[in-house]
Amino acid sequence: MSHTTARRRRTPVLAALAAAAVLAATGTAVLTAATPAEAAPNLPITNGEATWGVKESFRTYVVGPIGKGRITVADGARSYDNGLFGFTGGKGTYDLGAHNITASFDGKVTFQAHKAGDAWSLDMSISQVRVTTDNATKTGKVIADVSSKDMSTGQTVLYDDVELAALNLTGIAPEQDNLGYTWLKNIPATLTEAGAPAFGGFYNAGSALDPVTLKVKATAPDPDPTSSSPAPSSPAPSSTAPSSSAPADPDAPAKILDGTIDWGVKKSFRDYIAGPIAKGKVELSGGATDNGDGFRFGKATGTYDPAKKLLTAAYQGTVHFLGHETDGHHELDLTFTDLNIKVTAGKGVLYTGKTPLATFTAEVAVKDGVIALNALPAKLTAEGAVFFGGFYQEGAELDPITTALALDPDANLPGPGATTTGTGTGGGAGGPSVSLPLTGSPLVGIAAAGAALIAAGGAALFLAARRRRATAAS
Repeated sequence: MSHTTARRRRTPVLAALAAAAVLAATGTAVLTAATPAEAAPNLPITNGEATWGVKESFRTYVVGPIGKGRITVADGARSYDNGLFGFTGGKGTYDLGAHNITASFDGKVTFQAHKAGDAWSLDMSISQVRVTTDNATKTGKVIADVSSKDMSTGQTVLYDDVELAALNLTGIAPEQDNLGYTWLKNIPATLTEAGAPAFGGFYNAGSALDPVTLKVKATAPDPDPTSSSPAPSSPAPSSTAPSSSAPADPDAPAKILDGTIDWGVKKSFRDYIAGPIAKGKVELSGGATDNGDGFRFGKATGTYDPAKKLLTAAYQGTVHFLGHETDGHHELDLTFTDLNIKVTAGKGVLYTGKTPLATFTAEVAVKDGVIALNALPAKLTAEGAVFFGGFYQEGAELDPITTALALDPDANLPGPGATTTGTGTGGGAGGPSVSLPLTGSPLVGIAAAGAALIAAGGAALFLAARRRRATAAS
């Protein structure tokens, strides 16, 4: 049912856990105390998060070369490096008798594409999400408020409390972490009949959506029903209560206070941009600088968690490649911005925005308050190969990556005139080394093909293709 009036907060969002999941979180003492069905209480869910990407192909379309749009988060939602969204602040109840959960989560995610003037033809937001589960049938629902603009009429329709996705809990086993959260990971989700119109008809009912991952923390009941305050010696609360007030994300990781990254993308591509065919140029903004042998991006932020062997860092700056100018328009128009890296247990990924572009390996260590990763060999990902129009194969060698990150305010970082460490990043006539991820317009049309082909030594083929296109146009 759709509504055009203002909406109010409904029942909780995105949360439904199988009975065993919460029992694992609350402990066997709770299960024993609540064995009689008539005595089974509803346990309050005091914290949690639902992680969901909605649909990967939809996200790619929105920010890709056709939609040329953006995805934003607000009201408590988080955006993760892998493209997923976190709906936070989980609250709700767990029915200990029926083993069913209903939990609400904060956050709003907005998808906008096809901009015309100041308006977006595609303008869709998902908020007030909740998940419910039925342990008996191993099914669940993702329910949300969806605001969606009709691309033909331009009218915005509110789908209030719409059953957006159906969940299949078959075979989903609960896991418990050391903070007292119970997880249900990668729950398969499909678009419902009611949810399809909220997507503006982009997808049919039954289409696969991204899986949902749920983590919740349920608080055990007071074993003495006549007591007005929790019994401090109660065995079940003693294991869960101390962590029930702990944040979902601990403060243990060290914060990155500053840092830089240097990266050349691929030298053959830089050579082509600055060469006699593309006759291109490079524009720097947002803090990106020429380091003498490439580009440097700085003002890094992020965290390092040595216990989890997890490093995340994001950098500021934009590098804009332009080539093949015709009447003030550049057929080759490529932007690198929002560069970020993630290293988990020695395996690293360089992202352009939310798209994984390159992989590398790195042993992360701190010395004198600095994490220094020098001249790390990098290889193109499958997503990166698609970004380059398929003219670079997955696994192709890219220029090495160098980054320095400060965890101490007194740490010494490389100065603005320093050059990158390692080989294969030479500039000269080949142009700069890029230290950023790729977001923005990818290589387009035959110019895109030409850039990649000439970078790989296919100049003659590219020029022949241009002549064939010119002949066909005439």
